Amino acid sequence: MRLATFLGLCCALLATLVVAQPQPRAPPLLQNRRVVPFGSDSPTNLQRDRGTPLQPKVADEGSSNYLVTLDRFISDRAKDAVLDKLMGLGVVVKTAFDYRVYKGYLVSVPSNKRLADWQASVLTLPGVKYIEVDQAVK
Repeated sequence: MRLATFLGLCCALLATLVVAQPQPRAPPLLQNRRVVPFGSDSPTNLQRDRGTPLQPKVADEGSSNYLVTLDRFISDRAKDAVLDKLMGLGVVVKTAFDYRVYKGYLVSVPSNKRLADWQASVLTLPGVKYIEVDQAVK
């Protein structure tokens, strides 16, 4: 009797799992497939490796990097306010430093954003000590 009850419960569980998680439909086949050569014999690799120099990235060409230094004992709420202000202005935040002896952000200001007085608006926030131009990182 117990065996029949156990088998009945197992079958009910299996039926529930089959109904609850149906098999996903197969993705539609791509109609317009083309042959793409792969490996060292492909024409794109041969053309690329013929001594053409790599082009610099256009996105980083006109940007300037800055270090926004924060107070050592700044609260998390104030750090979030500074980060929200930076991102709201359109400044790209590259790295956040949260060490015991140094807290700050490495930011990049794109030249196409035309941000003239972003430093003055960020310096008014509580917890921001100073902003300096970063010359080492590009």
